[in-house]
Amino acid sequence: MTVFPKATTSLAFAFLLATLLGGCSDRKVPEPSLAAPPPAEESLELVPAWDKRTNNVATLKANFAKTGAARTIWDIPFPCDLRVRSGIQFDFWCDDLRPFTGFSCYFKSGKGWYHGSFSPEEAGKWQRVVVRKTETRVEDTPDGWGAITLMRISGWRGEAIDATCRIANVAYLGGGNPDVAIVYAGSQAAKGGAEGKAYLTFAANLSATLESIGIGSSMIADTDLTTNQLAAVSAVMLPYNTSFPAETFPALKQFVSSGRRIFACYSMPNEIADMLGVKQKGVVRPPKPIAGFLKRGRGLPGQPEFAPQASWMTQRVDLPPFGAETLATWATADKESLQMPALVRTPAGIYMSHVWLGGADGDAAALMRAIVCDLAPSLKAKVEAREAAKAKQRADDRAWLEAQKPKTGEHRAFWCHSAWGLGGGRTWDESVRILKENGFNALLPNLAWGGAAFYRSKVLPAAAEVATQGDALEQCLAACRKHGVACHVWKVCWNMGSCVDPVFSAKMAATNRTQVAYGGESKPGWLCPSHPDNQKMEIEAMVELAKKGVDGIHFDYIRYPDGNHCFCAGCRARFETMAGGTVTNWPGDVRKDERLKKLWVDFRTSNISFVVRTVSQRVRAESPGVKISAAVFPSAETSPTNVGQDWTAWCRAGWLDFVCPMDYVESSALFRNQVAAQKRLVGKVPIYPGIGLSTWRHDGREAVRLAKQILAVRELGVEGFTVFNFDRRAEKVLPMLHLGITRDE
Repeated sequence: MTVFPKATTSLAFAFLLATLLGGCSDRKVPEPSLAAPPPAEESLELVPAWDKRTNNVATLKANFAKTGAARTIWDIPFPCDLRVRSGIQFDFWCDDLRPFTGFSCYFKSGKGWYHGSFSPEEAGKWQRVVVRKTETRVEDTPDGWGAITLMRISGWRGEAIDATCRIANVAYLGGGNPDVAIVYAGSQAAKGGAEGKAYLTFAANLSATLESIGIGSSMIADTDLTTNQLAAVSAVMLPYNTSFPAETFPALKQFVSSGRRIFACYSMPNEIADMLGVKQKGVVRPPKPIAGFLKRGRGLPGQPEFAPQASWMTQRVDLPPFGAETLATWATADKESLQMPALVRTPAGIYMSHVWLGGADGDAAALMRAIVCDLAPSLKAKVEAREAAKAKQRADDRAWLEAQKPKTGEHRAFWCHSAWGLGGGRTWDESVRILKENGFNALLPNLAWGGAAFYRSKVLPAAAEVATQGDALEQCLAACRKHGVACHVWKVCWNMGSCVDPVFSAKMAATNRTQVAYGGESKPGWLCPSHPDNQKMEIEAMVELAKKGVDGIHFDYIRYPDGNHCFCAGCRARFETMAGGTVTNWPGDVRKDERLKKLWVDFRTSNISFVVRTVSQRVRAESPGVKISAAVFPSAETSPTNVGQDWTAWCRAGWLDFVCPMDYVESSALFRNQVAAQKRLVGKVPIYPGIGLSTWRHDGREAVRLAKQILAVRELGVEGFTVFNFDRRAEKVLPMLHLGITRDE
């Protein structure tokens, strides 16, 4: 059994370091009756650095009762190479989760970190924690997954009480040899930005689906690939690899030459296309929206007749006259074939003409089971065993959901990021009907951005779709009125959005109305919140919306993007006026000089609050009865400093009619802690906390997780909630939720 390299620093030193950083060096042997860890699974690869005198358990004390620390920190020396691993897993125990609003797991690499998070569900019970590489974000400049030296566990402050946490059985995720290797485009992901993130996202989608069907995978960057890493795997999957390093391509070629097969998605280098036997003809958007995979001919054993996936484009391909078979074509929601190959089988493997968007249950998972069993028939037994276990879990979940009771009169809302509803060719009328039939009574449709409106506006340029699809606000509002659903129009502030007219965004940049980073880099997609013309445009857009017959207007992105913006010349001049003097070292002094640092926070929060206050005053005077609300960051303590969003002050001043903190954690216990803390801060203003359905992992249990968080809201005496996001995933979950939680009273 392969194990981690032996730690070069003792665990005793780790506890000493933890104490210095805010943790505790308490090394008392845990009481077996309270916190005896589960037995280590044989497949786990244990870290040998654990001190055996502590019964293979390490203890962390969180001392929040007498300190004002924002978090407790525990550092563990952790030299290891995670390049060919999917992540880390360990068992976690906590005697009381009330002091915490969340947990982080960091991996130190060189001068940077990889930051993941986890959400324990219950106090006083051991739980398995999984931290996947694809679900981490980069901080500073790490040296790569092959240079990990330290693991840091952080618990973020909730209530001012103490707690004890313990971890045991730290291991590589999956243990043993993986079944499948996911070779992701690390060479492209390293470039960062939205495009770089996409490469990781599509790899994560594939990994999550494989895990849900019982298949273990390793996650290997294309830059790290070697022949030895593929020696024991049954198949290789390429989630989105637009290029491939020449120096590592021979390892992939040798894998195929050995008779094993690959699964490749979307655009790929010609060398890989040639191995598969397909010829790429370019990317197109079909004439009608794609809704999923329509089986063609015999298909694969176990392949569903139709598997949903709302892809937005596809790679056109030509197939050789012999040896290739189209398994599925893309189809509309009405099961009309678009006559474009979606899945193709060749002797070398299976090709998908778009990326895999995920799916842990239903027909999406069934399709991936069929693909895996065709690629590697030896994995069929594992897949069937997992499906049997999931079937029992689904039955248990359904019984539990049916046993739940609804609550009368609560505010049940969904954010909808699409300006056109559920999509897939369906109208706003159909979308709102589905929402209402499943017990929801409010909708927050995203119909306006910082630089575009999906309706006829005298303030903002109309999005291009308005010319072809009509006024989205009129359509949505008519549907809401018909079905008895309240319509609170969601407006993104400052961020001009991807739908903005390039001419408009260029004009904003040319007139110095866009943001500049601390280091001087421009952020052309974002409007500067201190610019008077930008403030006026945001105010007028919200006031205009309030006069269009809506039930409410909803602020989003009513903040700065982060702490590194905005430092444009206009901000400097306006800040110096506020500060009463010249800032000699701009912008460094606003971070180094204590007086200026405080004034800088005040300057940023005042710019954002001015818009909220003015909109509130005008809407209450000009459109009485229209409710004003906002989506806000969950931490009221750090938001003013980090993003200039002092939302508790807005509530105390009465500028909002309700507020929706975005409490996007999976754990119902941690979610409850966040809501409880927020409820104490908002005074008389109702809080309808945001539940992050669309941010959770795809594991087929989303309905139960959502129900538990709604129950937590009710237990706290909160009169409503807001779910993100109304999309295909929500559409699948809603009927399960309607069995009990949102059943008609």
